[in-house]
Amino acid sequence: MFKKIFSLIFLTALFFSCKTTTEPIVYNRDISAIDKENEIIQILIRNENFIEAEKHIEKNLVLYPDNPDVLLMKAWFLLQTNKIADAESLFLKLLEKSRKNPLALTGMARIKRRTGKTAEALSFINEGLNYLSTNSFLWLEKGIILFESKDYKKAYIEFSKAYNLDSKNYDAYFFKYLTMLKMNRNLDDVKQYWESLLNRKNLQSWYFQLHADTLYSSGYKDYAANVVKEGLDHFANDPYLLNMLSFYLCEEYRISKDEESIKTAKEKILKCLEQTKELKPEFVDTYFLILERSNETDLLKKELDKYKKIFPDSELISGWNKKTNK
Repeated sequence: MFKKIFSLIFLTALFFSCKTTTEPIVYNRDISAIDKENEIIQILIRNENFIEAEKHIEKNLVLYPDNPDVLLMKAWFLLQTNKIADAESLFLKLLEKSRKNPLALTGMARIKRRTGKTAEALSFINEGLNYLSTNSFLWLEKGIILFESKDYKKAYIEFSKAYNLDSKNYDAYFFKYLTMLKMNRNLDDVKQYWESLLNRKNLQSWYFQLHADTLYSSGYKDYAANVVKEGLDHFANDPYLLNMLSFYLCEEYRISKDEESIKTAKEKILKCLEQTKELKPEFVDTYFLILERSNETDLLKKELDKYKKIFPDSELISGWNKKTNK
């Protein structure tokens, strides 16, 4: 179950929801009003205030319907809100007007990466870098592709380039740190990178998710649990963090039989199920594991009847059905 939970977290938190802190910043010094509006929009998107962000975008489109900076911001907004087809259409429209648009090329690279078309993503990245090799976001995209393929040494180089070019590219800084952990650097030697990121207070929930996942799989289980708890201090209702903490506490109970651990695990997973905007079978899987370990057999069967109707095609739920009805 552990691998399924956290592979889902990795994909959902970063590559599909794309809740990234570093959206490309559009600077058009000829139109300062648009500059200011774009910065406001970026802050709104970063804080996931999508309703207000969209209002600002539409207002500017009325005033400047053909302005490439405004259209570029709308394309990034569409990508951020997971409207992939619409975002791709707008990025391509911008590239038809001018191929020398590194931020539109970055957008296309991110779309292709997120949809598993790595070769196409690299093509857009290389085209962008040939035009503007100082674009930090293109190096970030290239680094993430290498990170996904577990080529950590090369990924580290690209993340370093991205951060050196733009010290506000916090995603690059985070991935640089994460890559060092993947390369088995001693935690005590590198954790100052994480502490520095915390001090900058420019955080996203998926930082805590990926960090904890990497720590847990590297054997730093206590530290992983602390990172999740720290994440919940910042993002109290994040369902992925609640799910992770529930699983950690359930594992702690398995080892120590500490009743408080399983009690808290159940409280957190119920909160996860209540707070999530998009219910996942993996969350339910954790819930069932907690019920099983706390010997709540009748409740487990009752809840199974409910969730197998919600997720009729889920292998996880089907597995519980087979297990419970032996």
